[in-house]
Amino acid sequence: MEYMNSYKIGIIGYGHWGKIITNVLVQSGYNNIVVCDPAIKEIEGFGFPIYDDYKQLINCDKIFICTPATTHYEICKFFLNNHIPIFCEKPLAISQSEVIQLYNLAKINNTVLFVDWTFIYNDLVIKIKDYIYWKYKKPPSLIIMNRLNKGPIRDDVSALYDLSSHDISIITFLLNKTPLNIQHKQYNILGGSQNDTCISTLDYDNTQCIITSSWAANSKIRTCYFNCDDETLMWDDYQKILVMKNDTCYSISSPLANSIKTFLKCNTTPIKNQTITMMTMDILNAY
Repeated sequence: MEYMNSYKIGIIGYGHWGKIITNVLVQSGYNNIVVCDPAIKEIEGFGFPIYDDYKQLINCDKIFICTPATTHYEICKFFLNNHIPIFCEKPLAISQSEVIQLYNLAKINNTVLFVDWTFIYNDLVIKIKDYIYWKYKKPPSLIIMNRLNKGPIRDDVSALYDLSSHDISIITFLLNKTPLNIQHKQYNILGGSQNDTCISTLDYDNTQCIITSSWAANSKIRTCYFNCDDETLMWDDYQKILVMKNDTCYSISSPLANSIKTFLKCNTTPIKNQTITMMTMDILNAY
């Protein structure tokens, strides 16, 4: 751990997610951090150096990319070609062809490409998977996912890519299958540059999934339901609680901290992380 804490870490993009990742790193004992964001001049509370050009971070040991999705491909390509491990905010890229190219580059250059599918490192999501397959030996018959809030509104990707992608990654983690039928119905309620609301249905051989996501809701709602033979599990990520038929569990760890810790320990791209990226991108692009 002492050796890992000596890593020189580069944060590219110091917006909403970049600030959160920086705070988690500092809380975990990482202080050798540099930031690239031409829109900022200083970082309140920290004395980290700031650069305008991401290529100036070429001497970092690890890179965290927290920029708009449309910039990911070029930034990732630069660091992968320089053999520097990458932790990239989802989605990794806009097209599946770009995703494939980036994973090929990571393999050719023998480095790590890690996508921040935060919720597959959530202790309650892992509990749901373990519980369902231990007790019922089969997947749920119905999964309902709700991810609603008032903003933050993005202008680089739609709510499908920004919000629904989380739930698609969770379903992919739970089922490890490709859906037989996929439908995405998108709406632009707020009149912005991107669709802010999406209702998706994923049909598997024995499981039906309904995903609702929106930036246009007045309340923050993170309730999800998993219908099994004789019970329905209710997971509320906002309240950090999982309610089962005969038990109630509470989250005891930070999914993002778990995700970052996994990345920092990696010597190669994790197969699970890459598989979920590829399967999730297939579903996102099926419209």
